[in-house]
Amino acid sequence: MEEALKAVLIQTLGYAVAMFAGLIGIGFLQRGFFFPWFKVRASLGKKILIRVRQVSHWEYFVGSWNEQDIIFGDKKNRKRVNNVTREHIYRSLGINWVDFDGKTWSILPTASTEAVTGFDPEKQESLVTRALYKPPLDDVKDKIVILLLILAIVGAGASAYFGYVNAQKIEAVRLAVESLSNGLVVPTG
Repeated sequence: MEEALKAVLIQTLGYAVAMFAGLIGIGFLQRGFFFPWFKVRASLGKKILIRVRQVSHWEYFVGSWNEQDIIFGDKKNRKRVNNVTREHIYRSLGINWVDFDGKTWSILPTASTEAVTGFDPEKQESLVTRALYKPPLDDVKDKIVILLLILAIVGAGASAYFGYVNAQKIEAVRLAVESLSNGLVVPTG
């Protein structure tokens, strides 16, 4: 019984390590977004996600909003931004967000929640129609490339077939030599 329990515990530990490695991988690939988002989501609306635009990337922090102030950061580098109203906070991915500029610590406009401007559906439809009904390209290079690709596929198939046939012949010869060597009597001196 002890061996079975040990096997179950090892398997459970393996699954747990794989699961946490996957979560850490997701956090790494999303460049620090996943864990702050998860903390804000788990707080059920008590916290807010702060997105700070730096020169080359975005940084994410967990903060709290009360009476026009947002407080975020760790105990050593705690930041407080004043005059944040409800209009600056927007909702996306099921949580509340606010965007800041990393240099001036000013509030960025919530452009990510506004609709796209300058979209012309007639022009878009015209472009799609033109792409669908464009005349075919009559380029000799394309035909040559397709012909070479077909020849390469046929050549690879033929070489695989002949290799298989020759391997079968070699196997038959090997079996014949083995059967002959079993029947031969070698004089020993």
